[in-house]
Amino acid sequence: MQTRCQRSLLTKSFAVCAWIFAVLPLSLAFPLGAQGRNPAKAEGSPQYREALRHLNGEGAEKDPVKAVDLLTEASEAGDLDATAELANCYQKGIGCIKDVAYAAELYAKAADAGYTRATFELGLCYWNAVGVTQDFPKAHELFLKAAQTGSAIAHRYLGNNYLGGYGVEKDPAKANEYYLKAGELGDGAGYTSLGQSYESGRGVDADMAKANRCFKLGADLGDSTAMNNLGWYMIEGIGIEKNLAKGVEWLQKSVDFGSSYGQWNLGKLHASGRADVERDLAKATELFRKASAQNHSTAVFDLATCYEYGLGVEKDLAKAKELYQKSLDLGNQSAAARLKALEQPLLGGDGAASPASKVEQLIAASKAGDHDATLELAKCYEQGVGCVTDASQAFDLYSITAEKGHGRGFYEVGRCYENGIGVPGGVADLAKAAEYYLKAGERGDGEAYNQLGSFYANGKGTQQGWSQARTYFEKAVVLGNVMANFNMGVLYENGFAVEKDVTKAHSYYLKSGESGFARGYRNLASNYETGNGVEKDLAKAGKLYGLAADMGDGVSMCHLGNLLISGGEGIEKNPAKGIEWLQRSADLGESYGQYNLGKLHASGRGVKRDLAKAVELFTKASEQNHSGATTSLAACYENGLGVGKDLAKAKELYQKAVELGSEEAKAKLAELSKP
Repeated sequence: MQTRCQRSLLTKSFAVCAWIFAVLPLSLAFPLGAQGRNPAKAEGSPQYREALRHLNGEGAEKDPVKAVDLLTEASEAGDLDATAELANCYQKGIGCIKDVAYAAELYAKAADAGYTRATFELGLCYWNAVGVTQDFPKAHELFLKAAQTGSAIAHRYLGNNYLGGYGVEKDPAKANEYYLKAGELGDGAGYTSLGQSYESGRGVDADMAKANRCFKLGADLGDSTAMNNLGWYMIEGIGIEKNLAKGVEWLQKSVDFGSSYGQWNLGKLHASGRADVERDLAKATELFRKASAQNHSTAVFDLATCYEYGLGVEKDLAKAKELYQKSLDLGNQSAAARLKALEQPLLGGDGAASPASKVEQLIAASKAGDHDATLELAKCYEQGVGCVTDASQAFDLYSITAEKGHGRGFYEVGRCYENGIGVPGGVADLAKAAEYYLKAGERGDGEAYNQLGSFYANGKGTQQGWSQARTYFEKAVVLGNVMANFNMGVLYENGFAVEKDVTKAHSYYLKSGESGFARGYRNLASNYETGNGVEKDLAKAGKLYGLAADMGDGVSMCHLGNLLISGGEGIEKNPAKGIEWLQRSADLGESYGQYNLGKLHASGRGVKRDLAKAVELFTKASEQNHSGATTSLAACYENGLGVGKDLAKAKELYQKAVELGSEEAKAKLAELSKP
């Protein structure tokens, strides 16, 4: 999911010299500096000037083909302006057949004659492998040459090189020096890059006030990214005084400059009516469409939502599917779930029309003071049900109910702070989460007390303390929270803040299972399977795993499958049924199921031996950090089982398995490392 504020392409942390802000006067109007043409050739030849008129359709009929003819004539006569412009035409296919190799040749011709603009453009060709083989050191050399003759944008690209280590050794401090110089020479994006350093704490202490000062400088110089960032932080009041009207004004300027991020952000505001912006679904759709045309993946997703529910446009499920697919192709994984949902039979007769209608009703009820409606509306905005997803709007609505003393409102605000959902700055704050969970619990919310108990058990947002954890779990149990019964079982099984009592633990596990919490049955089954605190009883273990599996617990499916494959006292051996349960576990994405099923395919036990399938399953489980699967996958690469033999990959995987606690992998890695 893309963030509200556009990040630079290079996002790794970097340092910045302390003097940078000391020499950054915020009121200074910086000279634009030399941006491209050499002063001696600023006007160009008559043919060049005539070509520009035909290229732009200003003062002459727009005719790119004729423009290219004129540029060719002028270039051959030695006009470097014309040569650079001609290169641009061939690079983009304007008035001619696109030929990036010839474009690079023309840039090189002008660059060799000392033409600044061409020098920079040739550097870009080497940076992006356009018409030439990618060569970062060569690109850096050309950027440096262009910068020495005053090119602002060349300074910025030098900064990018030092930031990312492209063609030079990484030097974040030097990168920031170049970003600052680019800004001083009139390149707004240079200031924006410097602002992003302070925004993200890239090598410096994060300082949103300094970041916003840089964004203001960049915005004043016309950089649309800076306008978007500055506007959004003004709306949120992060690092700058909150000013909704001014923030929206900056977002609008960003939109006017064609920024997809500005279009998306302003569209979100119009979709929800947030930040004193009038709720206007048609306007939101228009903005999402503009950002979508620039391949902003989340804007594409939101536009799809508009078509799915008929928000500001006529409902069109076929169009919605097309857009969700585009969003997925652009990397937005949330779109996969929406595509899957649209493939299911529609519920409620009118299908997706009812959620949007319900949202309108909830908005009206919320405005009338119905706090339950406000909570439900917030959930709709959080999940994108019947409306465009807007986590910030959801958080604001949850906060309204909390301010009115609504217990569930306190819980939802706590959950948002725990997970960083829509909160100012988008950063989780566990201490605040604990504070809100306590307030929710005091108002009778058992789930909040249970979550607070978990915080104390794990030292999240609080000091670790089993006694406090027990206190809140007990309060949650009294309020009927199912998960709290399970957690009390864990305390009694391990003797945390209570005297160890497996019988009591089992009582709590059973109660949680009977109340619909599958892990209660699973833990109880595990104890019967291993004889932990009770007499070993595989029949009881199998029955309890079955209950949990029927409730959809993937781990229990795996355990049940293994019991049925192996059989034992009280368990009738049934390999076919066992494999079926393992397959169901694997299909749910459970790493234990994937690993166990992979082992069967690797050996041919109960299934056809299929090493490629085994590798596929081990890979999926390894991606979830299953140590056994990672060790097995390493062995496949070591020995060429179902995959090409690759000792380097095998060592890498064994190392990962070691870090996950595998002693077997530790021994194998040592063996492979011997001379």
